[in-house]
This record gives sequence, C-alpha cells and structure tokens, in this order.
Amino acid sequence: SNLQSFRTLTDAPSQPQKFRYKNLQNTSIRFLWDPPLNLNGVIAKYIITLAEGRSINPHTHSNKSLTVLSVDGKISTTTLTNLTELTLYSAWTVAVNVREIDGKKLTSPPSRVEVFVTQTRSAPRAVRSNVSDASALIMWKTPLNLSRPVMSYRVSYYNASSNPSKPINYEYVSGSNSVTLFYLRPSTNYKIEIKAVVGKNLFTSSVYHSFTTSPATTSQSCKTPTVKEKSSSSIHLSFSCPSGDTPQLRDCHIKRYFIKYRPYNSSSSFIGIQLLSSMSQLDNLIPFTSYEILLTPDYDPLYCNIIFAPSPSLVVKTDPVGPTALKNIREKTTNARDVVIEWDVPKYVNGTVERYRVYLFNSKTYLPFTSTSIRIRELKPFTRYTYIVQALVEHERDNGRKLSP
Repeated sequence: SNLQSFRTLTDAPSQPQKFRYKNLQNTSIRFLWDPPLNLNGVIAKYIITLAEGRSINPHTHSNKSLTVLSVDGKISTTTLTNLTELTLYSAWTVAVNVREIDGKKLTSPPSRVEVFVTQTRSAPRAVRSNVSDASALIMWKTPLNLSRPVMSYRVSYYNASSNPSKPINYEYVSGSNSVTLFYLRPSTNYKIEIKAVVGKNLFTSSVYHSFTTSPATTSQSCKTPTVKEKSSSSIHLSFSCPSGDTPQLRDCHIKRYFIKYRPYNSSSSFIGIQLLSSMSQLDNLIPFTSYEILLTPDYDPLYCNIIFAPSPSLVVKTDPVGPTALKNIREKTTNARDVVIEWDVPKYVNGTVERYRVYLFNSKTYLPFTSTSIRIRELKPFTRYTYIVQALVEHERDNGRKLSP
C-alpha cells in the first residue's frame, strides 16, 4: 500500500518543574515555575491554588481558604497580592493541555511549595534626619497595625551616587526609634532603608529616606616633604601627615600616600607613585634639574570625614654631574700652518659652561673660553697632531667644576 501516517492522542503533561516563590513588598508573592518535561501536547493554562496552612492536598480545604488563579500556558510566572502577613500557605500548580479526552481535562500531577509571607503591609514611618558633614541622626515612628511586636529595626545605608544597590553597612537597633550613623563622607548623597524585625527572618516592609551630608568643615594637608638625601638622579624624601592625635583626626587612618612630581615650571603631567610608608625615593631623575613635588595622603573613607588637600609644593634640584662629551668635532685647514677646530655644545651641559679647553698632545693647551671654535696658528707643515676638546662646567653646589669626557 501507499505510505500512511497517524498521530497518537494527546495525554496529560508531566508536572511543572521548579515551582518556587519570592517574597515581595506589602505581603505580595511572586510564583515562578518551569514548563513540564513532557508536554504531551500544547499547554493551555496553568492553575495556581493557594491555601492557608500546611496541607498536602488542596481538596481538604474549604472553599473559603482557597485561592485559585488561571495563568496562560505561555507564561511561567504570576503574582498574588494582599495576602495575610506573616502567614504560612500551601501552593500548588498544575498544567492543563488544550485538548480533552471524553470531556475530561488532561491535567498534570501538581507541583507543591510551602509559602511563608515574611513581609507586612506596615512599615516604619515618618522618617526624618539631622545631618552634618560626617554623621546623620535618623529618626522614625513605629509601624501601625502590626500583628507581632517589633523586636528591633534593621537600618541599611547606601551611597546613592556610586553604588545605590549595595549597602555600605547596616545596623540593628533595639529599644529605640533612632540611630546615629558615623564616618560619612562630606557632600555625599545617601539612601537609607529601614524595616522592623518581628521574628526570625521576618521583616516588615521597608521605608526609604535620602539625605545629603553637608560640605566638609575641615580641610588639612600634609607638611611639605623634607629632603633627606639627593644625588644627580634621585631624591630621598621623608614626610609627615596629620594623625589621630587630635579629636578631629581620631578616626583617620592613613592607607597610603600619593607622591606626584614633575620638572619645575613644566607643562608635562605629574608622575604619580603610591607608597605605604612615610619615606620615598624618587629615581631616574635628570641631573641638575629642578623638580616640583606634592604629597597627598589617602585615608579610609569609612573612618575619616576630613578632606585633605595636597601638601605645599617642594622644589628640589638634583645634583649635577659632569657634562656629556662634545659632539660633531671637526677641523678646517686654511693653510699649512693654521687649522680651525669647531664643535657643538654638549647634549647635556648639567651646569653652566665656564670655558672650553683644547689640548694638543706634545704641544700646549688652548682656552677659547665660551666660543665653540678656535683657530690654532704656527703649526708645523705636514705634521700629524692629536688633540682633545673638553667643556669645563661650573655648577651651583659648592662652586664645583667638572670636565666633560
């Protein structure tokens, strides 16, 4: 015969997978689930049944205690609102196929989960704050219409500008409707979340409050760094910054120091290094060059509310070294007895050229002062001469003089 085909009848789907819930604000619950592993057809809808108390079978409850909700088969989440606060529920969900057999719905076995509503409709109220540059007094009133007494309050605070979703810290407050938050940063926007604790892992709904701390009233800086030693290529510094020996600074703990430096009167960017101690050595510097040096401490923002300005700038000049060798030395002969010798200024003078020296071996020394050329006369015709040219450099330190190679 020709090829023939047929399709078996639909059957009941398997039970929905991973039936679960999430507590929301104001005694609301969000249910979530995954579709059945075996659909055995097309899911028409899901039926959610909710009953107060702990129960295995929803049919053992009276109709008054049951809540039944139908959800489209393409959706795998739904939210129930206005539940009884701090109450245990049992919940079931079943999947229903589109088709029926002999008028009977093709319904999956139920998936069950126990639900405890951990929130209340009530929340702390009338929140207000009294704010300074480094602290804030937060006050509130007790929630209304609670079925359980308040054990304590949980107060969380966030930096609303940098990370509004992750709390900086939280505190539990017992026996009071106020708390003082310390170690805040000046001119910073904070968000506060307050909720009452009414049992183990049981909270009321949250109330939120925002405030901005006032600008810092105190600004300090480190002392100007002190030069311990220096050479032609390095400067060894020591420095001191305000410490916790005064009431304003008792909570200021230095984490590290920042040293910035650059050639003095330069338009180039500062070079920065981080230090963990109060001494530093700047290396690989240019000889006989003035450097501008600034110091800034870094304090832990959780423990210090003072803004620190950079220290007064320090200008230090590295020591000189001898000048580099002269380059591009050349001769011009004009006749059999005269020669003109010329040269370029050293690439790095490292001081001030006092004069140049031209020495003819087995002859004599000529001092053309600061000119970069000299005419030597009365030489012997057809004679080979060997000579060197050096720069004599004067520098400021100890009136010293150095010769180039």
